[in-house]
Amino acid sequence: ENFGRGGPPKAESIFGPLSGKIDVKTDGSEVIPNSNPRSTNSIFGSESGVGGPSSGIFPSGKNLAAKAGQVNFDIGASAGGDEEMLDYETTGWIAGHLSRKQPAPLFLACGITKPHLAWHVPKKYFDMYSLENISLPIVKEDDLDDIPPSGVKMARQNRDHERITGAGAWKKAVQAYLASVSFADAMVGRVLRALETGPHAGNTSVVLWSDHGWHLGEKLHWRKFTLWERSTRNVLMVKAPGLTRPGGICDAAVSMMNLYPTLLDMEGLGPAGQQDGVSMLRLLENPRRKWERPAVTTYGRGNHAVRTGDVKQGWRYIRYYDGGEELYDRARDSHEWVNLAGKPEWSTKLAEMRRALPEQNCEDAPREKSDATDV
Repeated sequence: ENFGRGGPPKAESIFGPLSGKIDVKTDGSEVIPNSNPRSTNSIFGSESGVGGPSSGIFPSGKNLAAKAGQVNFDIGASAGGDEEMLDYETTGWIAGHLSRKQPAPLFLACGITKPHLAWHVPKKYFDMYSLENISLPIVKEDDLDDIPPSGVKMARQNRDHERITGAGAWKKAVQAYLASVSFADAMVGRVLRALETGPHAGNTSVVLWSDHGWHLGEKLHWRKFTLWERSTRNVLMVKAPGLTRPGGICDAAVSMMNLYPTLLDMEGLGPAGQQDGVSMLRLLENPRRKWERPAVTTYGRGNHAVRTGDVKQGWRYIRYYDGGEELYDRARDSHEWVNLAGKPEWSTKLAEMRRALPEQNCEDAPREKSDATDV
């Protein structure tokens, strides 16, 4: 994790301390070793030789997520301000280009790392969310009872929920997530202000999207790494001069595979060639137009989710590599608590959703060790 020029913060670790050197990239061409390891007060206890002693609730050397490679699940306010963060440096570079007159059409891609783990952002963002006012997700303790074994394994691969709730750290983790989101929002605002006050405000299209959703304990799970709505629903906003209108909202379920052909269509750059996605230009022109193409998400070979309808209704179907299935009526079950796949009365809907599954499952790329997708 890159903490910027100011070095890593003093932080409270959910899953145990992290020691050793952290390389801090400054301008993309120079790497400065940071000689100060992160100082932590671990909620879950420390392991001998890893960061020193801790006041965790578990005996030393036990229940450490560090053993499972989860040392990046850290929370805590960083010591410096926004200017010490990598995302501040990135957005400053982008803002510089937006504030200058460009001699030719320009494509800028701005990647903001937060709210990616670790959740280390300036203290002012934590101060926006007092612990006593944090609302926790609604969770059913038996939520996984009607889930196929592959789905249960996917949900419990890191056992985050047990560790976090067992340590009484649920609200602290949600607070840190919200703080990180607010920091990211401030960085987006920095870019948009530069555009609005620059010479190209009237002829620049803006597309803002995130790469995935996030669990904060819903379905007894944290992070991404599932095929449920909470993991697969993400942010997508488009502003295109002469095309979109202020306040326009499209509720259709669409796929990120559509972004590339849509961008080409928006800018009149010609056909996209052979693509799995399709242009969403007609939805940008009229967000209320009917959209019947399902959104398909794949996580690991042979594991797919099919989403139809819109945000408040429609259906979610999940098929795992071993044949396990889930089916949810989003209009009546927005939490996806009741798996309908095993109920005979929904066999027709199940068959309909199966037809949207990919026809081919390509072989995995070679890798040295298994990862979270090996369910």
